[in-house]
Amino acid sequence: MKAAEEAIVGGKFKPFAGEIKGQNGNVKVATGQELSENDIKGMAWLIKGVQGTVPRN
Repeated sequence: MKAAEEAIVGGKFKPFAGEIKGQNGNVKVATGQELSENDIKGMAWLIKGVQGTVPRN
């Protein structure tokens, strides 16, 4: 396992913890908050700095 993967699995690095902003600059996850597993599975938005769009069914 790579170091980043080990940190995520071990709970030392939380990639879905805030502050996280969406493409439009609005705060999606506040500082000190973290997306739940259901929130992550249901994400229909991209973070600030990512180019593109989320496919719509």
